[in-house]
Amino acid sequence: MSQALRDNAAYHSRLISTISELDYVPSALKLQTSYVDDLQTRLEESQALLRKLSEATKKERKEHESLRDSTTRRLAHKLTGRKDQFQAMATKEEREYVEALEKEYAERDTYNLLVTMNEEAKREKADLADKAIRYEALKKELSDLYMLVFDGPTEEYPEDDRLEYQVQSTQALHEQIQDTLNAECRACEILAHADRTMNDCEAQVKEALAHSQRDMWGGSRLNTVWDRNALSLAQALARQADSLCQQARNVSPFVELIGPLKIAQGSLVRDIFFSPDVISETEYHSQYSFR
Repeated sequence: MSQALRDNAAYHSRLISTISELDYVPSALKLQTSYVDDLQTRLEESQALLRKLSEATKKERKEHESLRDSTTRRLAHKLTGRKDQFQAMATKEEREYVEALEKEYAERDTYNLLVTMNEEAKREKADLADKAIRYEALKKELSDLYMLVFDGPTEEYPEDDRLEYQVQSTQALHEQIQDTLNAECRACEILAHADRTMNDCEAQVKEALAHSQRDMWGGSRLNTVWDRNALSLAQALARQADSLCQQARNVSPFVELIGPLKIAQGSLVRDIFFSPDVISETEYHSQYSFR
């Protein structure tokens, strides 16, 4: 047996080294599979909600266009002295349509983020699956080597059985620690993505504040467009960051929720067509100056 050990020492060392590099794979694949399943569930829920919101938008648009294009109703209100009432109704329908459209856009942002995350997660799962096949093949090679060297009586090593039990116990503990390590590494990756997203969100808020400051003192309509567009992007990024934090919490119980990310609500479409005056713009500026 001593000669067999010496003959296979280098081969054994190479196997052990390669296997140790892939020890994280089984646990990581299990975690990644759960992560993909969770993303797929959220993606399907978002898709269902998006269809519902899209139908609501179509309904509101139809009602808005019907009232807007109704010459008969417009004339009837005008002849009966209720022109202002008709205009109020038209404005109400337009606002409801815009609000429905914004809800649909917001959910579409969430859906698109989930699609991207799901695609990336599936690619990583496929890579881990390939590594898992190689890992199992290497472990079989190692097992075959042990069978070759240690099969049969081992009088030279009377403690063989006791050491084998210790190895099994150590492997079980190692797998448990590896599971925790993989989960925490995955959570850190997701939180790092969330942190980058929040940095982008903060940059958009600062840009919105700069445009709003100019708009308060008689800036052009273009300033309003830039202001609300930057704020809309900030809102979308805030939702993405919140979604990422929830994903990290699903992976690791040690991740704490950061609470709702509140960005002052603004509407690019609504504020362009229902132009805010200097007073309302000043109030609006103060809203997201303090958040």
